[in-house]
Amino acid sequence: MYLKEAILKDPNIIQDEENVKELALDLIPYSTGFEIECLVSETAPFQNLELMDYSYSSDGEIRFRIQNGLKGFLQLKQISDTLLEYGNLNPNSGIHYHIDFTDKWDVDLIRRTIPSCSSWILEELDTWEYKGTYNSREISINNYSTWVKFNNLHTMEFRLGNMTFDYDILATRIIHCNDIARRFKKAMSLMSCLPDGRYESLNINNILKNRVRHVGFAL
Repeated sequence: MYLKEAILKDPNIIQDEENVKELALDLIPYSTGFEIECLVSETAPFQNLELMDYSYSSDGEIRFRIQNGLKGFLQLKQISDTLLEYGNLNPNSGIHYHIDFTDKWDVDLIRRTIPSCSSWILEELDTWEYKGTYNSREISINNYSTWVKFNNLHTMEFRLGNMTFDYDILATRIIHCNDIARRFKKAMSLMSCLPDGRYESLNINNILKNRVRHVGFAL
């Protein structure tokens, strides 16, 4: 528990601790991108951070991609610190989180798996207490106005993040998204073993019950 709490506070203070790399990789097993709608100072040194990807559009959207595991947490802390110093927080905008799905990208299998998983995924995301009205409480493939979208970028996109620059909240949300994605991927593997037409009767929610790790997801 100490290591997990420390990671959520500041990964720099425990990066040399024994077992921290294993724990960090379990918490963020996939590379993760996120989009933040805000304006930042032109002097913001994001390009100097060692990120997988970074871009800033003139309409005020910043896109980041961090690595999985401990490096991802360290990169996220740098991003948070830089946003707090150079960013202008817009409470009326939001954050979209993208979890890498290139290892399991199969649109037909994703479509078959969604009905068996939508209930528990949406119940998990209810804890985020999304206040917006633009995105509907649904899961879709390439629909721009749902809570969760399987994106042509080969990501599982969570479109209901409330605006924040705070590292602990960003880290908690990213951990939660990664664990939901991992659970969905396991459901896809189970679904792929079933004959066509049999997946409707599979209660994946019971099979995968209680596998999401609760790390303060109500923040």
